[in-house]
Amino acid sequence: MMDCKQIETVLADYLGGELSDQSRRDVEAHLLSCDRCAREIDGLQHTLQTLEQFDTVTPAEARRRTSDLYVAQRVAYSKRIVFALLRTAAVLLVGVFLGRMSLSRGDHATVDPTAPKPIAVQTDRASIHPAWVALARKQRHNASGLTNALRTLAEGHY
Repeated sequence: MMDCKQIETVLADYLGGELSDQSRRDVEAHLLSCDRCAREIDGLQHTLQTLEQFDTVTPAEARRRTSDLYVAQRVAYSKRIVFALLRTAAVLLVGVFLGRMSLSRGDHATVDPTAPKPIAVQTDRASIHPAWVALARKQRHNASGLTNALRTLAEGHY
């Protein structure tokens, strides 16, 4: 009669039906007397039965299924990109619309067309047009990020 260690070494052969008649009888005799090994065999048989229920596919079918999955993932990714671009375009359109509305109400600074063309002010990091400097100084009360950025550039605190 076999012990638990010996059973472990022949489990796969027993489940596959590849043991000699004598070895098979020895395993079955041990399984009748050992609950732990019997539970182990039952669990493995259940696993094998579950695996047998799965489809067997040819390599060509596996490639086709994989390809279909890849295409579906690419389509989903492409849709996300398109929607992101549409959202960006919508935000830009709203910005343009609001900007035009602001300009039509006269909220913008006017530049005298008869004034001489200013020359650029040279700084150590950037060239800032004097009209921008004047605009930033005029709009000190405005707390927008653009005006603050222009003011920072104009005052050289960068």
